[in-house]
Amino acid sequence: MTDREMLLEHARKLMLPGALHRCHRIIKGLQARNLRGESYLRESQRLILVVSGEARFVGVEAGEHFDLKLKVGDAIFFGPRSYICPKPRQSYQSLGLLYQPDDALIKLSLTSRVPGPTGVTLSYLAQWELWRKTHLRLDYLFRLLGETAPVATADSYVHKLCELLVAEAIELLNAPTSKNPEPGSYLWERACTYLADHWADASISRASLARYLNAHPNHVSRIFRHTGKTTIAAYLNELRLMHSLDLLEDSSYNITEIAALCGYSDLQYYIYCFRRRFGNTPGQFRNQHRRRNAASSLTTTHS
Repeated sequence: MTDREMLLEHARKLMLPGALHRCHRIIKGLQARNLRGESYLRESQRLILVVSGEARFVGVEAGEHFDLKLKVGDAIFFGPRSYICPKPRQSYQSLGLLYQPDDALIKLSLTSRVPGPTGVTLSYLAQWELWRKTHLRLDYLFRLLGETAPVATADSYVHKLCELLVAEAIELLNAPTSKNPEPGSYLWERACTYLADHWADASISRASLARYLNAHPNHVSRIFRHTGKTTIAAYLNELRLMHSLDLLEDSSYNITEIAALCGYSDLQYYIYCFRRRFGNTPGQFRNQHRRRNAASSLTTTHS
């Protein structure tokens, strides 16, 4: 069975009556203060649908902590600049639909995550990508999914949008002109998209990125040096540090937990990288944020 056939099989099963259950949404992403000119935090949107096992995602939306468990048939939508912290307690497989309008990228993938003593093992079971082709219906549906739903019909409205996105995915996979890009094409864009999706995985390495891209590790390193003027390790570290800022502003996580959530297996290394990047420690950053919030609240109270 080819990758496209495997993806079609799972997508069609999700369109059966009663197959799609709860549909969650994380629509408020990172603050504008965290963005950089090079846009390490890429403007992608994604819909994830669990096809076996039980998934778990944790993170922060608009300052509020979330910890969501998804069973078979459940879906979750992540809007622009939001992020995924997959922390499963058991193995699961999911079908993912990613849309990146800036690069006109549409990506469908079937992935497996298996938790273990040293972290979560990620495997791509099937994948399909379409580059440089704007898809107006997909763009419109993702935009609707990222907007506030009518209160009276919120659940059914979001559920229907998720169904329509799966239907669009099936149509794209069935299209005769749809095909995977040639090996080696768009390597920089594909690498950045992969890291933007999986920065929280502690197991990510140059070797795993090269396997995903079907390229030699040395060639991938050259792409980062020539195109991004950086290294793979530095790019990934920047992603993790920028995401950790939001987690530091949520006091429900301690520094050790935040380091682990952001893919750092060594707490001291996280603190070292944070101090080098921002000039203070994670604890100092959190205290400064709390003082600013307290001062802002006091000003609001007396005004």
